[in-house]
Amino acid sequence: MDLVFGHDTDIAAWVAARIDWVRNPTGFGACRAVGIMAQGQLIAGVVYHNFFVDAEGRPANVEMSIAATSPKWCTRGNLRALLHIPFEQYKVRRISVMTPEDQEERVMRVPRWLGFKREAVLVEIFGPGRPAVLYRLTRRQYENGAKLRLAEGRDRKHGQRRAIAPAGS
Repeated sequence: MDLVFGHDTDIAAWVAARIDWVRNPTGFGACRAVGIMAQGQLIAGVVYHNFFVDAEGRPANVEMSIAATSPKWCTRGNLRALLHIPFEQYKVRRISVMTPEDQEERVMRVPRWLGFKREAVLVEIFGPGRPAVLYRLTRRQYENGAKLRLAEGRDRKHGQRRAIAPAGS
């Protein structure tokens, strides 16, 4: 599998088309995106959007949205790289993930394993009668949990270890 950088608009549109609460290809606004390719096909995309800076201009939060057509994207190496980007490159203090409450169990299984914590319910954010659940992973939770959990071990299904090269290197 290969990580694809530099095609933010195309990857964000691909992800938006697969998330029923986004759908609009420009629904993420200004964003950065990473694609995951397998056998020449895009099988997953991650969009980093809704960047927020604090009063001193420091990166505070970024929202992360993921869509996939195959579970093969979800390897330790890919998860490590996808969390490395916001914390180590963008230098944010936290990542937020939002999902409709009726899809919480299915969508949040892996993020909860990584240490994302349920933070709030946002009433009617996805429309009348459709609340969102907001999860967060702080830098401290990342350093003390997800980063360590992903540091060692083999990718369960594929048996490979992956080296991580940050974007732009």
